[in-house]
Amino acid sequence: MLLVGCGSSPKADFNQALEAFSKKDYDQAERFARRTLAQQEDYAPAYLLLGRIGLAREDENSATLNYRSAYDMMSGRKFRLRAEDLQAAAGDLRLAWQEAAFFLADVEFKTQNFNRAIQFYDAVSADESSPEWRKRALDSKQATREFMGHARMLESLRAQNYKSPNNPTIQAEMSALFLEMASGLTRLGKMKSVPDRLAMAAKFREQAQEALDAIYQASPEVRLPQTEALIAYTDGQEQLMRGKYEDALEKVLIAAEKEPSNGKYQFSVASIMAVIATQKKDPSYRLDERETYVKRAVELEPKTWRYQTAYAGILRDRRKPREAYDALVKARGVTQDPDALVQIDAALATLEKEIGVSPGGSQGN
Repeated sequence: MLLVGCGSSPKADFNQALEAFSKKDYDQAERFARRTLAQQEDYAPAYLLLGRIGLAREDENSATLNYRSAYDMMSGRKFRLRAEDLQAAAGDLRLAWQEAAFFLADVEFKTQNFNRAIQFYDAVSADESSPEWRKRALDSKQATREFMGHARMLESLRAQNYKSPNNPTIQAEMSALFLEMASGLTRLGKMKSVPDRLAMAAKFREQAQEALDAIYQASPEVRLPQTEALIAYTDGQEQLMRGKYEDALEKVLIAAEKEPSNGKYQFSVASIMAVIATQKKDPSYRLDERETYVKRAVELEPKTWRYQTAYAGILRDRRKPREAYDALVKARGVTQDPDALVQIDAALATLEKEIGVSPGGSQGN
């Protein structure tokens, strides 16, 4: 039985646990965290700290158990914060219940229980008192949804590739899909799984190019520009993920030229130019071209809200707030995604103040 010493208190013992953890004395940190819980069994930050200790020891079972205890405890009180919760979140370690939700979402993601992972993100995004955690949850939820689609598509493409192993288009699509999965994993912070997806993307891209070359050699009159574009695009996306921005831009420009009717390729050109602009710390870098490519993407795929919001961002950078506002209104009209609407409405509210437009779009006096 754990004996609590005279004069100790939950707060004092928890502070001792924090100090020991900061010194990487995990045994001592665990002892004081458990002493905290022996005195106050609903001291949620102690469970969060035990979760961190489990991660530090690479003991995933312990981390899962303690994070789940913290999350269930906070859920039971409808995520209302107490003094100890606020103090822990404001401390050097910034212990907050949201980290338990993210950890548990990751556990569900690993077992491909994507809907359950999304439920954890929903709990975080419902808390409007923590904007940083909320934005992170919204982004993670979107990435998880996309990954669900990628997983379903992978099954279909694998079946097609099995039936037609020398089809360059199918192999190029496999390469593109693995890159999309690598991108989603990166956004979710699951970096350990990214190299495997990149390796698979490179493998299928090479096979696609070899199969395409064989077709061209056997039938010189045949041309498959869409497949050529997809191969170039996947190569560009991989270069982008590796931080080779100029090489990435060169490849996606080829893709956009070979298949000018593909909005995704047009948008990717503008996106990579924007990345280079940030890298160069030059907001005006190729701004005219960026606007042209994004506008083209919007014209090709007007129902893609992300293109509309990116176009609005460029218009605002060009000091065209009224046009930016109109683009965001169009974006709002082409999506029913509640998370997207939250982001769009926030941007609209900012522009409404800037241009004197009242909610609903009427001009102010």
